[in-house]
Amino acid sequence: MTWEAVTIAVWVVIAAVLAALTWSAERPESSVASMGAAGRRLLARPAGRAGVILLWMWLGWHAFAR
Repeated sequence: MTWEAVTIAVWVVIAAVLAALTWSAERPESSVASMGAAGRRLLARPAGRAGVILLWMWLGWHAFAR
């Protein structure tokens, strides 16, 4: 198995987990927060905003700079 295949598999797993969480949050009896609510809660604090900026910088450096 190549590293490219491992990378693609990891992204597929991440996408599947996010889809499952989104589906779970939409159910009426769910206690899981929606993606929007989780994002608002994360960005409500300065440390959360800094973390998102650092994550975005890391993603940009590793995925888009090549």
